[in-house]
Amino acid sequence: MVDFNEQKNGAAIGSLLSPVIANLFMEAFEEVTIRGSEKKPKCWLRYMDDTFIIWPHGISSPTGLFDYLNK
Repeated sequence: MVDFNEQKNGAAIGSLLSPVIANLFMEAFEEVTIRGSEKKPKCWLRYMDDTFIIWPHGISSPTGLFDYLNK
């Protein structure tokens, strides 16, 4: 039995426009998030779905940023 899923909104899967829209959204989201967080990372780099962060505020401190991101 084959199941088909109907996509009801958003960019079409496999469209050349989909990664561009996703990248623009993530850039805006990260900008608002970093600006609004109490402690800021020293470095925040993202390529597609990979993120590299340098966090100079101690090992237990990132949980505050994670809690903020998960709101």
